[in-house]
Amino acid sequence: MLILSLLWLPLSAMAQRSPLKVVSLDYATTTTLIALGLPPVAIADVAGYRRWVLTPPLPGDIIDLGSANEPNLELLAQIRPDLILITPYQAQLTPLLSRIAPVHSFSIYQSTGDAIEKAETLTRNLGQLLNLQAQAQSLIDRSRDHLQAQRRRLQHAVASPPPLYLIRMHDDRHLWVYGKHSLGQAVIDRLGLSNAWQQPTNTWGFSAQSIEILSQPPQARILFLDPVPHGGVATLGQSPLWRHQRWFADNHYQVLPVVLMFGALPSAQRMATLLVDALLQEAP
Repeated sequence: MLILSLLWLPLSAMAQRSPLKVVSLDYATTTTLIALGLPPVAIADVAGYRRWVLTPPLPGDIIDLGSANEPNLELLAQIRPDLILITPYQAQLTPLLSRIAPVHSFSIYQSTGDAIEKAETLTRNLGQLLNLQAQAQSLIDRSRDHLQAQRRRLQHAVASPPPLYLIRMHDDRHLWVYGKHSLGQAVIDRLGLSNAWQQPTNTWGFSAQSIEILSQPPQARILFLDPVPHGGVATLGQSPLWRHQRWFADNHYQVLPVVLMFGALPSAQRMATLLVDALLQEAP
């Protein structure tokens, strides 16, 4: 069978049979494949992608494999992919997936470090694997140019931007705040901005906190990341806890459109634009 023979076929040979049929079980890898011009034929959790990622848009004929941790193996075998891409967090699936097609694991957030530098490494590695080296370098170059352009746009319009909190809310009291090792921090650094959260974070780049941490520093701009739960900030703001927050009373917050916080270069580009848009919206 072709599926079994692909287990022994070198990827360099498969790359000559364009287009490859690639399956991705990770959103960061999915966005990179789309940006490289080789969108996957199937991914895990299409609804989740459209809720948490949104951009770049998925192809209209994308196949939904269900849960990233329990993909539909029967449907996957019917697709007859050339390659399946996973992360180290899905390593337990490798024995099952490798019966269908070669499996390669990529990660940005498995270890600490600058998320954009690691996203560039992922892009290069995918380019090498898929014989798309030129496209990979072009994506890296475009991303660097975009970040520089957004930095110039910000400097031209805002003389002294405030420090920023990047926040993912879970309920009216509990949140994740993004800092060192996060994609948000990497973008903030390249835009010449300051992150208000200077405390330790995990390898994913966030720290679980309660809403009281937003009281310091008072001059910071608080950026909530969509989707915001429980009906959004307007509903959360009905809580007495929120109404007693100075930043809430003074309207020192905004809600950013959807952007993948555990993303790769396409998400870094989107995040840079959204951050600058938010600051320009509030500029005097």
